[in-house]
Amino acid sequence: MATDKQIKALQNARAARAVHKAKREQAKQAKRALASHARLARQNNAKNGAIGKSASGTGKKAAKKKTTSKAT
Repeated sequence: MATDKQIKALQNARAARAVHKAKREQAKQAKRALASHARLARQNNAKNGAIGKSASGTGKKAAKKKTTSKAT
């Protein structure tokens, strides 16, 4: 039979694992939120910067002018 001390140690370890898991999960969420925020900010900046200009960098792919090579 495990002693009270051993039982307590096991409980502590389990609690510590749970806390660590929760912290990791929270960090993941925060990272996701940050990334999403940064992405939105970038889009917004591009949109605001493009007012009165050609729509490059607004998320829409700018159509490249296709040059046909003429055989001489």
